[in-house]
Amino acid sequence: MANESWKIEGEYFESCNCELLCPCLLSQAKVRPTEGHCDVVLAFHINRGSYGKTDLSGLNAVQAFTTPGPMAQGGGTGGVYVDGRANAEQRAALEAIFAVGRHAQAEHRRHHRSNRAGRGGTRR
Repeated sequence: MANESWKIEGEYFESCNCELLCPCLLSQAKVRPTEGHCDVVLAFHINRGSYGKTDLSGLNAVQAFTTPGPMAQGGGTGGVYVDGRANAEQRAALEAIFAVGRHAQAEHRRHHRSNRAGRGGTRR
């Protein structure tokens, strides 16, 4: 299932422990979070989507992670939660797309910032 082409469209929600505006959004995750560390949750509802030939429409995924300082410096930990309604193939696809450990956290955050999956948006 590795290296499959994928596309999702849907709703995206992000919440972190920073004050008013997350500085990562404006700095490519290079500046210090307002609280010194980052605790963030990213939630996705997939209106339409696929991973290879696996349909992901109607499913959800959540990422939660923490970093001790600027995300671009790494050193954080995290996890992914996938929709309990997903079958084994869909679960594997969601984990392949959203698993925090698959990519450096800074790259992962940069990807979200530049490709928001808000209403009608696309995350690739």
